[in-house]
Amino acid sequence: RDTAQAVAFSWIDTRDVRPPESRAYAFLNDSDKEISANVVEALKSYQVHPILWSKRDEVRGELAA
Repeated sequence: RDTAQAVAFSWIDTRDVRPPESRAYAFLNDSDKEISANVVEALKSYQVHPILWSKRDEVRGELAA
């Protein structure tokens, strides 16, 4: 939870100086334990795109440069 909050606040601090099409992603390690829905929703509410590690292949094309 604390890390997700830090990511969200870092994004808030920097998004205004980035190009309008910029997006923030947070990879969440769900290998050992389930990620709380509250964490996922909190990130989304700050316009951070949460990606579960187990689903990383689903966004590979989106993240490719």
